Amino acid sequence: MGLTIHYSLRSRKRSQARVREQIELLHKYAQRLDLNYVGPIESIDGTATDFEQVPESQDEKRWFLIQSRQYVTDPLDRRRSYVVAPLEVIGFSTHPAEGCEAANFGLARYPKFLEVDDRRMPTRLSGWQWSSFCKTQYASIAGPKNFLKAHLSVTAMLDEANRIGVLKSVKDEGDYWEHRDAKSLVESVCEWNELIAGQVGNLKDILPDTMEMESPIKNHPDFEKLEARGRRNEIHD
Repeated sequence: MGLTIHYSLRSRKRSQARVREQIELLHKYAQRLDLNYVGPIESIDGTATDFEQVPESQDEKRWFLIQSRQYVTDPLDRRRSYVVAPLEVIGFSTHPAEGCEAANFGLARYPKFLEVDDRRMPTRLSGWQWSSFCKTQYASIAGPKNFLKAHLSVTAMLDEANRIGVLKSVKDEGDYWEHRDAKSLVESVCEWNELIAGQVGNLKDILPDTMEMESPIKNHPDFEKLEARGRRNEIHD
């Protein structure tokens, strides 16, 4: 939970070479931005797309492969869903700013069917696509300027993806994607910080003294003030 940008990419290209060209364009653009880190382009296929085969020490690659997976609903039982690992993925990781989650960008292709309960279930995943998200909220722990760097950098990457022709959709919980209002975005992350801090404070009250409540928001220099405001807001709501 926390202020997050969700996004989906899709390519009309069919060949791996043309898809890689699009990813290379996006990668070159990322290198021109003031990001904390831009990783190399990865081309992964076959069983190597299984994140569980990657050592835990390689957190960046594991998270990239986890985010490369898709989820599909069983058409015969809408209550059930299944994970679909990619057949092949091309993409890269970035770290926009201190405290921000990694923002992964890529395109992958998936099997047309899954073996489920002795039947072949269609995945309806065609062509090259990607669905991912980046939580930018905790970049605000290092201050509003750092938060804006994180959130606006991810937005800039998505603008470039749109220019290249691979952007499918964006859902920005800070509403910046739609309105491009930086002041409103900072106000929004302050509200999110108060909400999370208040919830952490409430959980802390009900946990045994021997249990420590872990949350990134506790690293915020104004955590106690945020917690108090968050609790008050819950009472008024």
